[in-house]
Amino acid sequence: GGGGGGAAASASSQPGNTTGPGVSEDFLVSMRKFAGQLRRTLQHIHDDVKLQVPTVDQALLEHPEQLARQPDAVLELEKTLSSWQSVVTSVLLTAARSSANGPGPMAELEYWAERSAQLTALAEQLDTPMVNQTTDALAHQQSSLVASFVSQRQQVGQLQVEAKDNVKFLSTLERHFKNLVGVPSFAAVTDMLPSLMNALRMVWIISRHYNTDNRMVPLMERIAWQLCDKVKRRVDLTSFLRQPPTTVVAVTTQAKEMLK
Repeated sequence: GGGGGGAAASASSQPGNTTGPGVSEDFLVSMRKFAGQLRRTLQHIHDDVKLQVPTVDQALLEHPEQLARQPDAVLELEKTLSSWQSVVTSVLLTAARSSANGPGPMAELEYWAERSAQLTALAEQLDTPMVNQTTDALAHQQSSLVASFVSQRQQVGQLQVEAKDNVKFLSTLERHFKNLVGVPSFAAVTDMLPSLMNALRMVWIISRHYNTDNRMVPLMERIAWQLCDKVKRRVDLTSFLRQPPTTVVAVTTQAKEMLK
């Protein structure tokens, strides 16, 4: 809406944005990068998630009214549908139990990227002509399995949309997350924080899933952890206090300013 456009203009013109292109340019670059990564990983995931092909005559799928005279074929199709449900259940359970592999913000982006790729691979297979014809044929025979399978397929679709949306918006923050780790100077990181906060505000305003405290607060806690970890690694007391007093004072002052 209009609020999102105003926020975009504000974010791109903010004086504190000293880290390069505006958020909108980051978004386009990140999306191109993500699309390439997704294409490269989808084939690998397709190999892990495979749906069994029904062994019935294709003509029966194209003319499901003939199944009334083919009870064995109906049983075979139901067996196939049950195997698909097992695959979907396994993927959904894995997704529900999985979590980000690490405490920093990049781990959250990587988690959603992997989840998006896996759910996209499954959703694509669940939307093939073979699956649709099988489901339609069994629905024609009023099979009791169809309703639960259709519900599962809708759940996969909803989770895929959520994961893809989260990757889309978290990717606009990737440059900022990497700067938290890669930029050596506390003072430089401090200068970059207003730009990061603008980008987070953009995500809060526009995203459908990172516009709640339940999602945004843990992400900001990850960012806070990354900043604290940066200080911990730089201010190693076993060697840090051996440096000249002026250096110790300067570095600790910069660290304190960054963490304020």
